[in-house]
Amino acid sequence: MNGSRYTCIIAISLAAILIPLTGGCSTGRARVLFGVIGDVEYTGTEAGNGQLEKLIQTGEFFNSERLLDKESVYSGTKKVKFVIQLGDIIDNSHSTADLRTVIKAYRRIKKRTYSVIGERDIAGLNKKAVLKELDLKSGYYDFARSRWRFIVLDTTELNSIPQKNWLKGVLANAQKKRQKAIVFGHHPLDGIGEDIKKIFTTSGNVIAYISGHDRKRDYVYSDGIYYVKIAAMADSPAEESRSMIWVYKDRLELQGSTNQPWITMPY
Repeated sequence: MNGSRYTCIIAISLAAILIPLTGGCSTGRARVLFGVIGDVEYTGTEAGNGQLEKLIQTGEFFNSERLLDKESVYSGTKKVKFVIQLGDIIDNSHSTADLRTVIKAYRRIKKRTYSVIGERDIAGLNKKAVLKELDLKSGYYDFARSRWRFIVLDTTELNSIPQKNWLKGVLANAQKKRQKAIVFGHHPLDGIGEDIKKIFTTSGNVIAYISGHDRKRDYVYSDGIYYVKIAAMADSPAEESRSMIWVYKDRLELQGSTNQPWITMPY
């Protein structure tokens, strides 16, 4: 491969500073492509209608039959396998009708959809009722795609011992099956999830943790794991509200937009 046509950017966190390094990186077809949506924060108001429209536009984008990646000259095009929203799909609403309205819009996506629980989802509604509307038996669960294990955490009860024990078991099972793992949660783990981060590093197979909540798109590389924050739909134009992650044999690619660069995450 011509190294001048493709460059990987490795981000290393050192004393809270991101230091970019450049180097060659192998190509090939993406094994999985999935979509991510952060912090819709819908309410049944005029402002909320704008959020709903962005969600619908994003769904139409994900429904596209084939989507180009950055290096399509090498790896062709790909279909989205699933879409996950990272919590706070509603904004402190006390109305089940609001929740049902935004879930109906979310389910217009013609792909398998998954959901994360955020604190605004359950601020005004019973948690069990919210889980039921989202077709979830629990706030934490896992699923597999193409030799990868995808794990959803419930960060509204991050210090739950049962959840921590469950996470250890899921990661151990994934390790036995030689599966790498990507974990999702609503909250970033800085300062509140040190025990969870230790579980990640001990397992040896977690590649990335992807969260919302902090509003802006950002990432850091720490102890061999990428901690990625997805921009909130509530604060962003439709184009910047939708994120796609391409999973390759040797790297993850977080797709950029007009105002946001691609992020390449080798592993």
